[in-house]
Amino acid sequence: MNDIVGRAFSPAYGQPCWNVKPGVGGFLTMEFGNPILHVHAPLPTAQAEGVPRRGAVVHGEWHLWVYCCEWVVRTDGKEIGHSNLNGRGFALTPRLSNKVENCQKYLF
Repeated sequence: MNDIVGRAFSPAYGQPCWNVKPGVGGFLTMEFGNPILHVHAPLPTAQAEGVPRRGAVVHGEWHLWVYCCEWVVRTDGKEIGHSNLNGRGFALTPRLSNKVENCQKYLF
């Protein structure tokens, strides 16, 4: 792994990949590694309404965001997802290796 990209991504190699989501405009996001919970401060508008609440987001140790580009995801030579930026939308099909209720595992 002598190239700069390989070195930059080496900590994520072999880590679990999860929460893979295609987005609008050719975006694709995915999390790697252990989940980390980020709890935000109480929302000022909610406090003013007398109903205090806060937001929370789970991210991985590493977050990959493919931004504004065309992408294709293949496994075993078969396409399982693409950005399809020509206005027809996008698709991404999970590749399940182990069936766990309400869980999708993506292998990259």
